[in-house]
Amino acid sequence: MNFLFAQQQVEGGSSIAMFLPMVLIFAVFYFLIWRPQANERNKHAQMLKKLNKGDKVITRGGIHGKIVDVQGKNKNQLIVEIANNINIKVHRAFISGTQDSFKLPSDQN
Repeated sequence: MNFLFAQQQVEGGSSIAMFLPMVLIFAVFYFLIWRPQANERNKHAQMLKKLNKGDKVITRGGIHGKIVDVQGKNKNQLIVEIANNINIKVHRAFISGTQDSFKLPSDQN
């Protein structure tokens, strides 16, 4: 049984060296994931605020249309014309973007 306790205790170095990998991982996550994602969220929120009558939009469901009216208490309901005389009511939060911001693969050179 003495051979189990015969191992020597090895000093682990400084506490900074222990936490340095954790700090580096956090920094990588911040600069590669969280920060760019926050920038995209802010751009999308600004785009949603600027939506007006006549803008061509794409919903999260993939429906393309043109805003013909803005309704609701907080102007959050958009009436989107998807075909001649066919309108749907969409909440502002469910607009993915404007048609100008999306490019088809054939449009890219």
